[in-house]
Amino acid sequence: MANGFEKDNSWKEWRNYVLKMIERLEGKIESLEDEDHNNKIEITKMSTKSKIYGSIAGFAVSAILSLVVGLIIYFVSDNIDMSRINEMNQSLNSSIEEIYKKG
Repeated sequence: MANGFEKDNSWKEWRNYVLKMIERLEGKIESLEDEDHNNKIEITKMSTKSKIYGSIAGFAVSAILSLVVGLIIYFVSDNIDMSRINEMNQSLNSSIEEIYKKG
């Protein structure tokens, strides 16, 4: 009978050990799930910030480029021979009038 008692006692110890290990692992799994959730939140925040900063940078670049192009056109337009553009415009208008008269 003493032998049977030892078997029961060792089985109980083994069972208690396994249950403690399962509880410990469940705690680690919950901790990892929480950490994973927090990481997903941080990734979402970083993604949102990068989109915001990208939009701001895109707006700034487009504003600067439009200003530069506007300044170039302003300074170049002084050097353009406007009489030649007016001649081309009058020629185009007379061609359009002829087409309408024929049609």
